[in-house]
Amino acid sequence: MWKKWIDNKSLGGSERLNTIMSCVMLRRTKQQLQEKGQLTCLPERSSHELTVTLAQEEMNVYQKVLVFSKTLFAQFLHQRAEKQSGLQGTMPPKKDSEYAKMHKKMIALQGAKPVKSHEILVLLLRLRQVCCHCGLIAAMLDHDNNTEL
Repeated sequence: MWKKWIDNKSLGGSERLNTIMSCVMLRRTKQQLQEKGQLTCLPERSSHELTVTLAQEEMNVYQKVLVFSKTLFAQFLHQRAEKQSGLQGTMPPKKDSEYAKMHKKMIALQGAKPVKSHEILVLLLRLRQVCCHCGLIAAMLDHDNNTEL
């Protein structure tokens, strides 16, 4: 029943999901909660910047993940632009333009699968892991696995 009415990738399904979620979720701002006394003052936000020096092997892994991430993100943006141009009735870029040629190369690299937004977030996590938690990406540091990325 869920797939038929909600998860059917249609506009009506999205609207039904939004209706359900708006009934279930209660969104309040920090100011609203403070006025009701339900939230005490929060500490000031602070940020710390650390400079990390990577070993050569780690830098190689980082660069490969970075290039792959940029390529995937560019493809994701292109997909969204195509989708929006289709919805707005505008024409996509010409097939012989440099932009179209680059897009074809990216599709060939990625395997012509559509890029999902969560894949972009996973790659950002991997880049952070390379810098901060090298133990979590130990398999990537192995030369055999390094070429598969």
